[in-house]
Amino acid sequence: MIIKSMARKVPSFGQLIDYFHKEQFYRDAPTYAHNLWGSNDPDKIADEFDHNSTFLPKRANGNYMYHEVIVLGEYPDISSAKQERILLDLVQQYISLRAPDQMVYGRMHLDTNHLHFHLCISANTVRGHQRRWLSKSRFAGIQREIEKYYDMEARKKKWEKAKQERESKAKISRQEFELKKRTGQPSQKEQDRAALLEIFDTALSETEVTHRLNQLGFATYIRGNTEGVIKTDTGRKYRLKTLGLDKALQTTKNRLHLFEERQAEMALLRAKQSEAKDRDSDNERKPNDPNERER
Repeated sequence: MIIKSMARKVPSFGQLIDYFHKEQFYRDAPTYAHNLWGSNDPDKIADEFDHNSTFLPKRANGNYMYHEVIVLGEYPDISSAKQERILLDLVQQYISLRAPDQMVYGRMHLDTNHLHFHLCISANTVRGHQRRWLSKSRFAGIQREIEKYYDMEARKKKWEKAKQERESKAKISRQEFELKKRTGQPSQKEQDRAALLEIFDTALSETEVTHRLNQLGFATYIRGNTEGVIKTDTGRKYRLKTLGLDKALQTTKNRLHLFEERQAEMALLRAKQSEAKDRDSDNERKPNDPNERER
């Protein structure tokens, strides 16, 4: 595995993200986004990076971004699909060490024998006023940590999966357990939990949460300090804590609040840019010759 890092002194986010999406790298290649909220559209993602870079003070030779590449070795004995999953997992682990508070967007490229992932990393944190940089020793240390993680990937994956199942597995009744045992299919409660978690993880507004819940036949309720959902067709109620989703809902609320703030910031920035453009257009239309203005 190889990790390359290249600093850029200009905020050329759009150019780099466009490169990530060139057709020859396959349209359906996996992407990765971290601390980005607005859209899966490359142009809008570039706009978010541009806006975030405006918080940085201008400085000669100051970095605005990093173009980094993680290259996976060639493993003919491992299927392509599994290599892709391994690489995406390594990217997530790398960013958790390298840039947990910075904006990151990347895309996997599948055009060579060595699978690799391109990343665009902001030089500052979200709305941060200082540039973040890594010393050579710190960067080398992170790479060693990722290589160690990769070497232990299979064992650690197994342990993490078991831990996650113990912590978040929804409680199911004896009847549901017996049904699952007979059919080999997830219980209805487990299916409902998965559907609710998908909504909490991907919705971009409270309105979208409510709309998608309604589409699936759910309505929310609050009893005292307990939040839950009810299936409108059967009247069956689930407490979110019982489903192991109480923390997921709180995370969603925090994410949506920050998203709304950033959307407002982006709208204000676009309005200011539009006003400046209109002023420039008016100045271009005004004649410079006083006699021409009189005529």
